[in-house]
Amino acid sequence: MTDMYSIGIIIYEIYSRKSPYEGEDFRDTIRKICDRRVNKRPPTPEMCPSKMSDLMKKCWSPDPEFRPKAKDLDLLLMDMNSRDAEPLEPEDNKEKQPRTGDMLYQLFPSKVADVLKRGEKVEPETHENVTVIFSETMNFNEMTRSVTPLKISQMLDRLYLALDKVASQHHVFKVETVGDAYMGVTNLENDQDDTHVKNAAEFAMAMVREASTILIDPENPQLGCINIRVGFHSGPVVSNVIGSLNPRYGLFGDTVNTASRMGTLCLCSNR
Repeated sequence: MTDMYSIGIIIYEIYSRKSPYEGEDFRDTIRKICDRRVNKRPPTPEMCPSKMSDLMKKCWSPDPEFRPKAKDLDLLLMDMNSRDAEPLEPEDNKEKQPRTGDMLYQLFPSKVADVLKRGEKVEPETHENVTVIFSETMNFNEMTRSVTPLKISQMLDRLYLALDKVASQHHVFKVETVGDAYMGVTNLENDQDDTHVKNAAEFAMAMVREASTILIDPENPQLGCINIRVGFHSGPVVSNVIGSLNPRYGLFGDTVNTASRMGTLCLCSNR
């Protein structure tokens, strides 16, 4: 039964990421552990799911007769594994973390996500009239030579988080980000035949405003804020999902190329 007690301690160590009774007097701790009236045990780790917490407490029960036998423990763990998709994941985290299916609908248009979720191959699709938007960060290459890669990645993360929020406000589908370039499109999913150009223009102006409020490096404010330039163009495109390992959703056609050139050739902080 001492083995079962050890398993309870191991469960504690897995979820707490530390040894029990750290910094406590060894002799006094052992005495309190062995005294059934005191029944000293480690506290339940904050991230420990309820089922594992119950199992942990059974394993270090003060009465060895109430501790599970090895065979019973094996059956219990097998039952947990068959009943729960992720038995060792805290229940609170299940609500906070997006499910795989939900992530598909963030990364792909709804129709494409439906196909992928069924495990089927996505066929290319022609879209007669969309507006493609491109933005890029001014002086990005020079910036990478004077700012550390860590700072660059943190800057882009702050920028793209802000642009993602603006995109959702203007009914823009985010296609991808590559380095300092952000690509979006309107009239791809929702029926925006009468408003997709207006939505793209308002999105472009909002992007410039938002970027101009984000510091390149909050710890070095003298570097200033991010300047971007944005271009967009309307026309037909073909969409497709490319590859099977980390599949990428992409748009193809002259409309995409023209929109990219519009962004590259416009003036700083202009649309």
